[in-house]
Amino acid sequence: MTDRLGFGCGRLRAGLEERNSRRLIEAALERGIRYFDTAPSYGDGASERVLGLGLREVRREVAICTKIGFPRPPGHSALAAARAIVRAVVKPVYRRLKRGGRPRAASAADAPAPVRDDAYGHFEPGRLRADLQQSLEALGTDRIDCLMLHEPRLTDPTPDMATALQELVTLGTVARVGVGTGSALEKLPRYGDVAQAVLTPSLLGAEESRSLIVHGLFRGLSRHAFERCATESGLLDRIPSMRSHLASDAGLSALLLNCAVLGTRVERVLWSTSSVVRLKQVLAAADAIHDEICAAWPVERGAILADTMLRYAYGVQAAR
Repeated sequence: MTDRLGFGCGRLRAGLEERNSRRLIEAALERGIRYFDTAPSYGDGASERVLGLGLREVRREVAICTKIGFPRPPGHSALAAARAIVRAVVKPVYRRLKRGGRPRAASAADAPAPVRDDAYGHFEPGRLRADLQQSLEALGTDRIDCLMLHEPRLTDPTPDMATALQELVTLGTVARVGVGTGSALEKLPRYGDVAQAVLTPSLLGAEESRSLIVHGLFRGLSRHAFERCATESGLLDRIPSMRSHLASDAGLSALLLNCAVLGTRVERVLWSTSSVVRLKQVLAAADAIHDEICAAWPVERGAILADTMLRYAYGVQAAR
């Protein structure tokens, strides 16, 4: 199960949160995660460094994807430190009080905002090597398994940029190149070996020669809708034990991860959390659910789960 999952490192931070960030990496490794997705701009500019330290002893056993296009934030200032304190101390308390101690299901308000004109990455061939060198030093490595253009325009990359990227592949500094967005696949140019985008119906039906990596599974999550489609698909009748999984937030998330892994042909499904406890719970439940589904549906599990996921995520009637 976990060989198709990847850990999104946007929440790995330094300062007061670095200890928790290191524990997240350790927990992901313990549960079998071997693919990590980061960027210079993640974690207030600290994600790459924290990830590199966490993977130092196992670097040759894992794959790292980082990106170019957005500048690395400056060093931690007093403002950055204040924000870290708010994230680590104030916000969790506020959320618990607001929710009455109960976890909140995501809503449509959590969906990503449309990409603004000023939110596209900038890619200059002259800066490519310098930017990549900074990432290599931050990560403590001599190679990148995947280098992505971060939020490119449909006209990116330019011929000069494409040539510069190919030279890095030829040298062995980068294993493969691709494009990534926080939006839909159709927002990306047709370039590279891999494309990373939010999981949507158009992505599932896309005719692609590139490897696909998806994220954003939990945006708009509704327990009621997911339970309904799990019932309608026959999943609960076939595997009654799934009811106990659906009774918990961790089990609900774990089932959805299995839907994406077993019901699609994407190369990797990215997932992220800032809670070590949640990471362990969800991945343990995902492994257990995977075993149960494979035992009950050795042949048709993919079609059933794809149908379930589409009904839940998009409110459409998928073909049986």
